[in-house]
Amino acid sequence: MSDSSAVSHALAFANAIDDQSELPYAARRQLLDQLLTQHLPNQHARVAFRGQLGLSCARRSWSVWEATFPEETGPMAAAESAVAQAIADQTDKAREREVLGELKADLNERLLLGEAFFAAVYAGFSCWATVRDVLAPEATTLPPAESELQLSPEDWDPFFSPRSRWPGGPRGTGWGTRRSEERSGAGTWRRQYPTRSRKRVSAQAKSHRECVCPRKTRLLLRFRAR
Repeated sequence: MSDSSAVSHALAFANAIDDQSELPYAARRQLLDQLLTQHLPNQHARVAFRGQLGLSCARRSWSVWEATFPEETGPMAAAESAVAQAIADQTDKAREREVLGELKADLNERLLLGEAFFAAVYAGFSCWATVRDVLAPEATTLPPAESELQLSPEDWDPFFSPRSRWPGGPRGTGWGTRRSEERSGAGTWRRQYPTRSRKRVSAQAKSHRECVCPRKTRLLLRFRAR
């Protein structure tokens, strides 16, 4: 990829930046597609680029995770490992898919800790999305949509996940709250989540109760223990 031509290509989208100083999803999707297909020669280079791009986004919000879970480094370690393997073209896809599933279960369980934890959890989902993109069979496209809010949270890119981390969700939609409710209501994630890990997260919730409504936290922990 020529740095100058890629930069020029990106600058051509400057007029699409909206009044919130963001490049809307549809424009970002178009730009990424063009960069990948016109400036990168093969699939390996495209996967490595997507991985590095996602990791850059994840690192920008990582301090939010560290402030809440200072001793937990799993999400970033998973993202950095996946990207390093992608760059070296030595991805162990079977193992990385296992890591991806474990990380997703862990993050979904943390959503049950309450809105005070959404900031950190969505920063963690940026790492998860980075690993997901490295493992995607085709790294040349984003799902078609006009806005991320038209997509399942499973399809959010590493840039959007930390943007949606604040209580109430992106652009005041309540998306973050709805996602937490969907996870807690179905019970699916609790069945997939290892018992020893549930105990660890429950202990973290207890230690953080001053940050979360005590009554709500107790109800969540009681529901999860059923």
